[in-house]
Amino acid sequence: MLKDFAKNIGYDDPLEVSLSRIEALLLAEYKISKRAVALLCLQEDKGLTAEVASKEKDRINEILKIIEETKAHYSNPLTYIISVMQRTAYLGGYGLATGKDGSASACPFFGLARASRERNFVPFPDAFC
Repeated sequence: MLKDFAKNIGYDDPLEVSLSRIEALLLAEYKISKRAVALLCLQEDKGLTAEVASKEKDRINEILKIIEETKAHYSNPLTYIISVMQRTAYLGGYGLATGKDGSASACPFFGLARASRERNFVPFPDAFC
């Protein structure tokens, strides 16, 4: 079930484009999928980024440039953005607008809090709203 779920998460356009660009630059072999490696690179996972740097010496600067370009699209850290999008997919589409376009509600957790209560899954307390 979780294997299929991971493949079905659709991130917004800037993330999907960045994921595709990073995946295309990953030529070495990894123990996890290249999409997972790309997601962890975007989240600046120190251990994995070091592994990628050692395996993709000719391409690491381009990967780091893509990460910086992607970060510029959002007002929140990419770890937060990716986490929210994953939870949104898990909770059946209750979403948040997290871009710099100002479309986020006053409480960024409102939709997720409501959806999580409906499914008896509470990832954070109501006090956030």
